[in-house]
Amino acid sequence: GNGYWQEQGAQVIASNDAEADHQDRASMQLTGLSTLIGDDMLAGTEPSPADITFDTDYTLELGGVTLQLHHEGAAHTPGDSTVWLADRSTLFAGDIVYVERILGIGPQSNTQEWVVSFEALAALNPEHIVPGHGNPTDLATATRDTYDYLINIRTKMAAYIEDGGEIIDSVKIDQSAFSYLKNFEGLAGRNAQEVFTQMEWE
Repeated sequence: GNGYWQEQGAQVIASNDAEADHQDRASMQLTGLSTLIGDDMLAGTEPSPADITFDTDYTLELGGVTLQLHHEGAAHTPGDSTVWLADRSTLFAGDIVYVERILGIGPQSNTQEWVVSFEALAALNPEHIVPGHGNPTDLATATRDTYDYLINIRTKMAAYIEDGGEIIDSVKIDQSAFSYLKNFEGLAGRNAQEVFTQMEWE
């Protein structure tokens, strides 16, 4: 969607890791969109690079408001960043935070770094968090639905791998404490297998 906003006069800002990820997965993402919305709806859509990129931090002044962009490391995707409005104690967390629904762990995700990225945003102690998925929330809820889920699945999977478990049965690790989250039935097993694949080589 970068191109649309650039046509409206906006400047797109992204971490260098996000820009690299966009380039690496552009073809796959366009193919996925074609399947989802059809070629007619996709017509004219072309990958468009960010106008401004940064390594870890970028400060933007907009309408008298200071926005601090920060990229700690990988999470749901390699380039996930946060936007911090310190004077309002409000954090736009993007896909580092999911609430109300189970988070999605894919081949592009890194759960080890995701934990670190969450801890970095939690250290800001924001009063308000705007997540990538779910309604605006607080740190306690974000911790419960995202961080605690990551810690649970990684801890259980580490023990499972240590005991010689195989990927086919990794879906059976206990994630029931998070069954209240939307899409649990559809994603819990897939998440488990992806975490197994990642942790087998950590």
